[in-house]
Amino acid sequence: MAGLILLIDKLHYREAYRGLSPLSILGLILVFLLVADLNRRHHSRLAGIIFIATYWLINTSFLIHWGTTLPISIIFYALIILAAGILFGNIWGFAVVISSALAIILIAILESNHVIHPDLYWQNETVSPLDKIPEIIILGIMMIINYLYNREVDKSLRQAKKLELELKAERDILEIKVEARTKELKEIQIEKMSDLYRFAEFGRLSSGIFHDLMNPLSALALNLDQAQKNNPTKSHSLESAIRASRKMEDFIVALRNQIRRQSNERYFSLNEEIIQIIKILNHKIIKNNLHLKFSPVAEIKSYGDPVKFSQIAINLISNAIDAYENKKSKHRIINVSLHYQADYIYLTVADQAGGIDPDNLPKIFEPFFSTKQGPQGGLGIGLSSTKNIIEKDFAGSIKNNLPRPYGLGISL
Repeated sequence: MAGLILLIDKLHYREAYRGLSPLSILGLILVFLLVADLNRRHHSRLAGIIFIATYWLINTSFLIHWGTTLPISIIFYALIILAAGILFGNIWGFAVVISSALAIILIAILESNHVIHPDLYWQNETVSPLDKIPEIIILGIMMIINYLYNREVDKSLRQAKKLELELKAERDILEIKVEARTKELKEIQIEKMSDLYRFAEFGRLSSGIFHDLMNPLSALALNLDQAQKNNPTKSHSLESAIRASRKMEDFIVALRNQIRRQSNERYFSLNEEIIQIIKILNHKIIKNNLHLKFSPVAEIKSYGDPVKFSQIAINLISNAIDAYENKKSKHRIINVSLHYQADYIYLTVADQAGGIDPDNLPKIFEPFFSTKQGPQGGLGIGLSSTKNIIEKDFAGSIKNNLPRPYGLGISL
């Protein structure tokens, strides 16, 4: 548009035309193309600097050529200051103001001292409406820049407000989640404290029960020994009763030593301990119409407390026997295997009673968890105490490795 106006002026005034050459617009077009190319290549800061510097130099040349009182130059400086402030911030805007003021003062000094001789012909000419078109265009550009700038500011403010509301909503959701999680953790903590209290209460009661049981058991064992001496005829049931009473005495002594932090560790035969347990439980095995197979590969000995190992064996075999209770299973078999491999001893007790519900499998080693119902139901400490003994006293591990529907296979 500026080039078109210059061209119209050139044609109107012909030889009398003394304004800017229309060809100079080609130079501005080249500068515009350079700025656009730099901006396309994401060098927007450099493009802005070239844009501001070019227009500042052009406007300053206007002052030198046509004098410091040229109205359009002052408006042009205002446009450049506005553009610099929007593109680069207040510091750049302030710098352009200072440089423009210094340029005006310097050119005015040079003009007053007749160092330069600006062409002031335009002051003696009658003002034409066409002469004011460039000034109107510059004011329009300033208005557009101001509108675009304010629109972007408003847009940014709206986005900031939207983000603030979203963050507030996220914070509220997070607070609800934290509150719910805190409540859940408190409930878990209360449940664990309740379990600890039950353990402590169980231990307190057990210590008294163990003490009270020792005297009757000792008397029972002595009477059974005396009965065996008085009856020279060997009775299998009597021998089993004697073994069971002695094993019970050993268990109670071991538990009492456990409370007192005492141990009776030595080398012992795992095979013999398992055979003794099978003999003690033989009546229960026959009563439930079961067939127990014990197939050790060889004689295996280990270092530790034999009574604690007996606790492991009696808990696992008793659980396998109880698994058949109230079940009509065709194959009423319990397999107990013992073998040694790669510095590890493996003991497996497996039944074929149908196994445990998959939902209960993760809980079978938890304290006080039992699937046995009714008055004869368990306390839920058998497998839990077994796991504890295996891990702490024998540095081993325990797991179920027999999937349904076959039954439960506990390996350690």
